[in-house]
Amino acid sequence: GTRIADQLGKAASAASQVLGIAGALISTGFAIRGWSTFKAGQGVVRDCIEELTRRTLSIQLLLAGMDRLECPLCAEAVILSDRVRRCAHGQHCFHASCAE
Repeated sequence: GTRIADQLGKAASAASQVLGIAGALISTGFAIRGWSTFKAGQGVVRDCIEELTRRTLSIQLLLAGMDRLECPLCAEAVILSDRVRRCAHGQHCFHASCAE
């Protein structure tokens, strides 16, 4: 009875190791082959990036309305009436005069 249970436990352990290795190999294959073979995942990532960008801009507007958004170049407050410039990805905003 206990010998059978020990053998089943060892078999289950070996099977989980094999499955773990197989999963790692499959994941590595996706990583190596890149975006070209998994278009659906690429779309999901792009959607997430767009959503995060929209949220960042909303938060920046909210902070500027409360005089809590800071220009990273001069460390002064950026307010809603200021002319601003954004970096290429739109994640940072600066006073237009500071960015010139």
